[in-house]
Amino acid sequence: MINLVVNIDKKYIDKMMVTLTSIFYNTNSKINLHIITFDEEIDTSDLIDELYLHFYGQLNSVKIHYLGAFSFAHSNHYFLKHISITAYGRLFIPKLLNNLSKVIYVDCDLVFDSDIKELWNMNISKYNVGGIKESWFTHLQRIGLYIKYPYLKDLNKKSYINSGVMLLNPKTLYKEEFSRRVIKFLQDNPRIHFGDQDIINFLLPNKHILDNTWNVTFNFIFRYRYGIFKKANVIHYVSAAKPWKKRLDLKFVVYLLFGPFRARKWHKYNKIYKKNK
Repeated sequence: MINLVVNIDKKYIDKMMVTLTSIFYNTNSKINLHIITFDEEIDTSDLIDELYLHFYGQLNSVKIHYLGAFSFAHSNHYFLKHISITAYGRLFIPKLLNNLSKVIYVDCDLVFDSDIKELWNMNISKYNVGGIKESWFTHLQRIGLYIKYPYLKDLNKKSYINSGVMLLNPKTLYKEEFSRRVIKFLQDNPRIHFGDQDIINFLLPNKHILDNTWNVTFNFIFRYRYGIFKKANVIHYVSAAKPWKKRLDLKFVVYLLFGPFRARKWHKYNKIYKKNK
């Protein structure tokens, strides 16, 4: 049984459905889904009903974990405008799911194009976290960010990972008091450049580096290596040009049309397609 974790707010429910559709379409495995949110406006009963209805037979269980303001009650952290507080929900996975020895965390601005079971079967027992290496991190010193964000000097450039797709061991991290260390880090560093991703990389130096096909970023595909797109197990829309805003991607559309919101959302994406045709 695969343990899958996402974190969302109300605006990302439809995007989550596309991500989940891509996962269930490409696997026969049963999944326990955990949804983390700070958003009190989400109708949890309706959402759970819709999930069971659409993913009947593959969705073993659904649990929604609400994180209130208490999560950052002892922190003076300044939240950057370009990073939503929702993204910080993944930092509390060890606290919420401390009975589990393995979970897969995924962002909801991505699609899977292969079986998630392949990722699940990877052994990370000797590591705290697994993820793909961020190739651009080595260029930070050139743009002077070390001066503004001193903690970046202590990050290992060779093992800095993208937090959009991760394998985690919540049970071990809970024993290591990861959530308490998160609050301490926020207290000591009120301004963080890459938000939760910097925190994960700073506090979890023992990482397993995954093959980069498990988190191929959309802007990377178009700016550098077109060929890697064909090999991508996961396509991650990290740039501002999201498929629901500016640049439409065929893979995203395919899973949208297979998903539960196809009738409600297609007219919006069709306008984007015609505009960029």
